[in-house]
Amino acid sequence: MEFLGLVIIVLLLSLGLITLTVLKSKQGSVSIQKSYADKALGQNTINAMLKMRTECRAGIPTGIKLSELIVDCAENPADAQIICDNGAYSCEYVNKTIFNIFNATLISWQESYDFFIEETNITFNTQGCNDRSPSEEPGKQFLPTKIGPIKMSLRICT
Repeated sequence: MEFLGLVIIVLLLSLGLITLTVLKSKQGSVSIQKSYADKALGQNTINAMLKMRTECRAGIPTGIKLSELIVDCAENPADAQIICDNGAYSCEYVNKTIFNIFNATLISWQESYDFFIEETNITFNTQGCNDRSPSEEPGKQFLPTKIGPIKMSLRICT
């Protein structure tokens, strides 16, 4: 009788350890999926922004690409060559457009991020995301300009 009780206790402990192991392994895969999604989110967002056509000038049927406005902003920070229909210079239009994109996506998804474009005054970040925040490798893109390549970077903080 005592032997049967001992066998039942061993079986219950084994069952508990197996359940714990299965639950822990599932938590790890979710973390890996989120890590990959955060890394892909940064790069995919930059890629989509650069290909996006804007409504800067109504006379151009397909619109001016956001990447063209960013290049103009970097090359001519004080005296932009591209002036939009609403009177905004390229830097101002880019700032407003990126702000709207991030509000509609990253901020509404409650993602912390750090974004900047070198050679411009274009920088966005959310509270809770700074140089010491843990994150994945940032999404990066380089744009050729007359002054040399400029780097865009979007880091999603974890």
